[in-house]
Amino acid sequence: MKYTFKPDRAVVILSLICLVILGFVIAYVINTTSWLSVIPSILLIIVFLIFTLQAPCCVYVEKDSIVVKQVLSSIVISDITSVQSVTKQDLHNTIRVFGSGGFMGYIGWFRSPKLGKFYMAAINRKELAKVTTSKGKTYVINYPSELLGLSQSAHHSQTHP
Repeated sequence: MKYTFKPDRAVVILSLICLVILGFVIAYVINTTSWLSVIPSILLIIVFLIFTLQAPCCVYVEKDSIVVKQVLSSIVISDITSVQSVTKQDLHNTIRVFGSGGFMGYIGWFRSPKLGKFYMAAINRKELAKVTTSKGKTYVINYPSELLGLSQSAHHSQTHP
């Protein structure tokens, strides 16, 4: 089943600011004649494009997997051992190791005292879940809160068999 989420205010504001900056950088690249100043600008444009293409669009919760659909690709999470709710308290003192902390979402590798090292692909910080796989991978994604409230025996509830 498909679930969509609205971005939080920080993501919207930061994304708009970055897109305005990107517009100025593109205008600069078009109007400049110095190749030495164009190279860093082109690298910045590439970084913006990479994070834009990795922005999470929606989540598909299926029988044996969870799929986080991104603009260009998808993250398929299978062999799930647990799905647990994540609160704002769980995210305190989280450090971004490599990724985006708000531009087009929260995307990349993060480390938290409570959650450990995890890959995050979320558009807001309200409906989050920690998904752990049998291979030891940990993801924090947007996940429908109504599914987290299901009984232990139901699909994708607190713990999988």
